Amino acid sequence: MALPPRFFVFPGDIREGLLELPSDEARHAANSLRLKPGDPIELFDGEGVVGAANIIEVSKDNVTVAIESRREEDPFPPKLILATAIPKGKRWQMLVEKCTELGVAEIQPVIFQYSVAEGQGDPDKWRRWAIEACKQCRRALVPVIRKPLKLRDFLQSLVEGPCLFGALDGDPLIKWGGQIDRASEVAIVIGPEAGMTKEEEGMCYAASYAPVLFSHNILRIETACMAACTLVRGLL
Repeated sequence: MALPPRFFVFPGDIREGLLELPSDEARHAANSLRLKPGDPIELFDGEGVVGAANIIEVSKDNVTVAIESRREEDPFPPKLILATAIPKGKRWQMLVEKCTELGVAEIQPVIFQYSVAEGQGDPDKWRRWAIEACKQCRRALVPVIRKPLKLRDFLQSLVEGPCLFGALDGDPLIKWGGQIDRASEVAIVIGPEAGMTKEEEGMCYAASYAPVLFSHNILRIETACMAACTLVRGLL
């Protein structure tokens, strides 16, 4: 049985009664999916609330729905914070989309000395990529995507759990399995394909980040991020 299509609405909008979908979601429902009155849909607000609804009225740019029920979905612990170098072009979009599907809670773009991109672009557009990925994978929580920071600034953040960075001479992630399983948060730093400088590695060590091996091969940035998310989730 096919699942009903899912649409993003603003936090606080999911409560029993009538609701007009946001304009871009309404156009998608009416013009792309060609939904009709009576069709069932799901709503989510990106903060863990999901609602069951039915289409009531459809026009070219407006869709009214009746919300019948709501539920809250708790995040799957631990909170995974991914601090990553930024790949060029469409690879950045792929990173955001795939890591959203894999359950990352926060994406922090980081600027390294050997970075090939510094995150010029529209953070609202990045969030839209994450919202679309949440629709596809039916995730209720949209990850936070922050503005780019230099590595030194990110490492000042406090994390309540294991702090790790990708390194070819690191230990296998399984070494951290017990700590990750008990943690409320896990932070992972993924550097550029050219690697971190000795100074940047020193910053990580000074901030109590431990080196972890995700692959014996040198991975593209987005591949390393997906591997990190997959391996962390696999340990759980």
